[in-house]
Amino acid sequence: MRKNIEDLKKYYADRAKEYEETAGYRDPVAEKIREKIKVRHQNYFRGHDVLEIACGTGYWTEVIVVSAKSILTIDINKEMITIAKKRLARFPNVNFKVADAFVLDKIQGYFSAAYAHWWWSHIPKSMIRDFLLNLHRRLIPGAFVLFADHLPGYPGREIEVIRDKNGDRLEKRVLKNGKKYLIIKNFPTQEEINMYLLGIAKNINFHEYKGYWELGYNVIKKQ
Repeated sequence: MRKNIEDLKKYYADRAKEYEETAGYRDPVAEKIREKIKVRHQNYFRGHDVLEIACGTGYWTEVIVVSAKSILTIDINKEMITIAKKRLARFPNVNFKVADAFVLDKIQGYFSAAYAHWWWSHIPKSMIRDFLLNLHRRLIPGAFVLFADHLPGYPGREIEVIRDKNGDRLEKRVLKNGKKYLIIKNFPTQEEINMYLLGIAKNINFHEYKGYWELGYNVIKKQ
């Protein structure tokens, strides 16, 4: 299980320089489609102090930074943080930290919102509940949380897939440099998500769009 996390870290560290292109962030057609998503997410986080998980190159950070009060964005890979810092250098309301999303003890302060794009699918199933509880410890009661991730069928091309002993779905991926990785990529159902959120979330709103889903909710937390 922890090996899957380490493999994921190595994969994204190695993919950092090509991520913008391979994720479709330089595709003008896809960029046009994302316009409505960006406006929606900006509205979600307007005026919030946001903790962003797994920021990558900062593409989605740049979307919400214009409306958020402040953002602390974290990623486990310094390679990604370096790129994100350059992208967002002109914004004084965003700070960066190299940190493990599963270990948030060293994150200072409390936040009124949390954001994670393309992250849920990379969490081992056996670790999701603990991850959420750990995340919620850094949030104020009633804080807003938004996850967005892919639906089955992404990325639209045939990929070799295996299942590990814990039931996690692993994809065999090859980078441009020829390096091969086995990456955890799960596609949770709405019912599974609701199960993980039982007793710790309210106002749960799950919505499917073309190719991806969004999950928004408010944290249930004792004062």
